[in-house]
Amino acid sequence: MLHQEIVAKGYRGHYQRVKMAIAPLRRGLPIDSPRQRPPSPRQVARWITTAPSRRGLHAAEALGRLLDHCPERTELNAV
Repeated sequence: MLHQEIVAKGYRGHYQRVKMAIAPLRRGLPIDSPRQRPPSPRQVARWITTAPSRRGLHAAEALGRLLDHCPERTELNAV
């Protein structure tokens, strides 16, 4: 029924895709929030090689979060 309604509004996808999308709702499970894509190696290299004064706020925060997961960095801070 839902598939028929959204097809009438222009959806051209398959019935099975709709069925899979609403299956967690029928079971009472929470809907997963979309995950953020990890940065590419090229992006990380750009963040590292850019002078801190020239990094944007987003890049600086992302690099900080990335380096927080780096065990070598914590070893360097201890020395």
